[in-house]
Amino acid sequence: MLAFHPEPDADTSQTERNPRGSGPWNGRKSILVATESFPNPLQSYVLNSLEEILRRGARVTIVAGGRLGQDEPERVGQLGLTGGTRYFPFDSLFGTLRSFQPYLWPFAKPGREAYRGLWTLATSRRWRPTGLRRFIKAMAEAPLLAGGHFDLVHAHNLVPAYEFLMVPQVLDIPLLTTFHGLPTIKGSGILTEGKKAELFHCGDLFLANTRFARRQLEQAGCPSHKIRILPQGLRLVDFPFRPKSAPTSDPIVLLTVARLSIDKGHRYALEAVGRLRERVPRMEYRIVGAGPYRKELEEAVRQFDLAGCVRFLGPLMGVELRRQYAEAHVFLLPSVTDPSGIHLTETQGVVMQEAQASGLIVIASQTGGIPECVEDGKSAFLVPERDAQSLAAKITWVLDHSDQWPAWQRAGRKWVEDNFASEQIGKRLWDVYDELLEPRRARHA
Repeated sequence: MLAFHPEPDADTSQTERNPRGSGPWNGRKSILVATESFPNPLQSYVLNSLEEILRRGARVTIVAGGRLGQDEPERVGQLGLTGGTRYFPFDSLFGTLRSFQPYLWPFAKPGREAYRGLWTLATSRRWRPTGLRRFIKAMAEAPLLAGGHFDLVHAHNLVPAYEFLMVPQVLDIPLLTTFHGLPTIKGSGILTEGKKAELFHCGDLFLANTRFARRQLEQAGCPSHKIRILPQGLRLVDFPFRPKSAPTSDPIVLLTVARLSIDKGHRYALEAVGRLRERVPRMEYRIVGAGPYRKELEEAVRQFDLAGCVRFLGPLMGVELRRQYAEAHVFLLPSVTDPSGIHLTETQGVVMQEAQASGLIVIASQTGGIPECVEDGKSAFLVPERDAQSLAAKITWVLDHSDQWPAWQRAGRKWVEDNFASEQIGKRLWDVYDELLEPRRARHA
């Protein structure tokens, strides 16, 4: 933590004012980061974003609705974020009421913060509750208002942005929302049309990772002028480049990293592999991920007579995941669009960037935002979705042109370095922070 939070120099100790809020401004950004769950090992892009803004000297407070899993990624501790998250359950009234405990101890530090925040909330002219439930949530979150020391709220996805909308409204600070895709019809965290309209009206800026995601936001009602495209960043150090030649005696290894759900199109990959069994007998297809579609995929393995060449590896992260990237030759992401809206549509496909950075040749479907995130025909290859025959033909073509593998592998790595490196994405995010804060700084100079 100290590496990212240096103490201010003695000659800068004089107090300035926060450009919008009421707290002190000493030239360093203080960011409130709101997310659905933290830590969340499935959302490395959130941790990458946090690392980049910490690296640039920001102070960060994290608020979340809960946590995913019991173990914290090692990097959480390395960044000094262990135990620093404040939890405010979104969907549980009981959990919200538990957040009232600081009010029971008015002379302890948490209690003093709670009552100072409650006073700020009660005297605010910028926010008024629109119902008892929302007022209760605002009281639970009131300690965040104590001191008014935040300069900006950065929410990851629409639900956390709405849940903590009270904070930027009361403190009169910018709200930036990174959009990670629309929720499914049957999923949790769906905002009503009225809530979305309020969020899109009050939010200052919304970041979408692709033009496809931008269109999703526009269709949901977000004004076009409030949307900016910024991809999810990838830590290249986590995915070292290990190009591989076509094996002469060992099996060709195909790899998919994706949750086991129908929208990821695993079945079409299995059918494609089944079509190739006789032509490429030395082939192994590894599937990394967990999900509700496991039984259906196991049945497809039996249907296509693939028991000897398909391996379900379960969810892998860290070293184990990198080992799979290091051993595989071709990466498949045959995602599909579900017109019913029950399942998600791919907006970026970060696993493709992980694979390309590691030296794999990517073959993916022309779905959602995928075509924007690869160089089709140069460093990756696209096929129509739900088309096992085309997928099998493209795999065959790639295997038949093994002499071009080095060029495709280098091009893939460079493509990721140029467009998705977390350092580059972090710099662009920092510039967005500056852009949002500059008008307020100018008014308070």
